[in-house]
Amino acid sequence: MGKENVEVTKKPIYKKWWFWVIVVVIVAAVGSGSAGSSGDKKENANTKTEAVANNDNSNETKAAKEQKTEKKTAKKEESKEKVVYNKKNILIKFIGYDFHSVLGYLEVKMYIENNSEEDLTFSMDGDVSLNGYSLNSSLYEEINKGTKKNVTLNIYDLQDNNIEEKDLSSLSFKLDIYNPDVFLTDGYVEDNLKVKYKF
Repeated sequence: MGKENVEVTKKPIYKKWWFWVIVVVIVAAVGSGSAGSSGDKKENANTKTEAVANNDNSNETKAAKEQKTEKKTAKKEESKEKVVYNKKNILIKFIGYDFHSVLGYLEVKMYIENNSEEDLTFSMDGDVSLNGYSLNSSLYEEINKGTKKNVTLNIYDLQDNNIEEKDLSSLSFKLDIYNPDVFLTDGYVEDNLKVKYKF
């Protein structure tokens, strides 16, 4: 009982049926991918052209909206402009405000002219009262003699006190005006000047 030597010859891989199935699938995938790419490129080009055209229109629309907003803001600021002090060659007037609801603070914009013969410092003395609430704020400006300056009074903690722009009614604070070189020896032009403003 002898074993017969059977010699098995292996077929080369390219003669197997599953090899050709894989080749056909790969060729089909590559062919459809490149055909889709050129179509996609054409669509992308058209879409980009449309997007640029729409973007130009939206830029024009944005610009128009910004102009309208600026005009409204300018009207609001013009209507709120008020002289609060005009003595001793010093002019102080409110020229507007910016309400920052997201950040919870108010910027009150003022214009100050120092037509006196000395350099002056303008600083706020104590808290500010806004709608009857005592709030944190800051103001410190040095203005040289014979000059003019736009200054900003920042008022904080609006969200903590539930103050919204539509609720703004009155503002008051005390302002010190003095010569910084001699303020300890009676250099005050105004001490605790009470400033009031109605929105």
